[in-house]
Amino acid sequence: IKVMAWYREKFISAKYIGVTGSVGKTSTKDMLYYVFREGFYTERNLRNSNVQVKIGINEQRVSSNTEVYIQEIGGGRPGGASRHSRMILPDAAVITNIGTAHIGNYNSQEELRDNKLGISEGMNKDGMLFLNGDDSLLLDVNTNCDVTYFALDNKTADCYADNIKEHLG
Repeated sequence: IKVMAWYREKFISAKYIGVTGSVGKTSTKDMLYYVFREGFYTERNLRNSNVQVKIGINEQRVSSNTEVYIQEIGGGRPGGASRHSRMILPDAAVITNIGTAHIGNYNSQEELRDNKLGISEGMNKDGMLFLNGDDSLLLDVNTNCDVTYFALDNKTADCYADNIKEHLG
């Protein structure tokens, strides 16, 4: 963890975005990738390689001209999101939701949520944590970083989708 954090600080100037949550990590990472690549040289981890060893391998593959890098972060085991965050030192992080995936490793969904919130532990001091404002377990959490809520249904969130339309082809 310390070696990869050192490597990140010394050799990678890209802005890092970490993505975690019970479900939707890969889809969210891919959607962010397609948005950011419109204006920045952007890379992302492939598939759902979100465990410690693969995160380290991914980090070593970030090219020198990358401006934004998006990394999926696992958190199926206690302390996982925190360890992974301390490796990649994200500038921003997203928690998609708190469900029941990997719940067998925790005593409650609240404990799982607290583990996922560990993604902010390695975050840049000026970083931003984006939380799902439709997930009651993520509302009004206690964290030491700036938080922005996104939502579909919760119109009190900082950002919410409205008037969504589907277009084919």
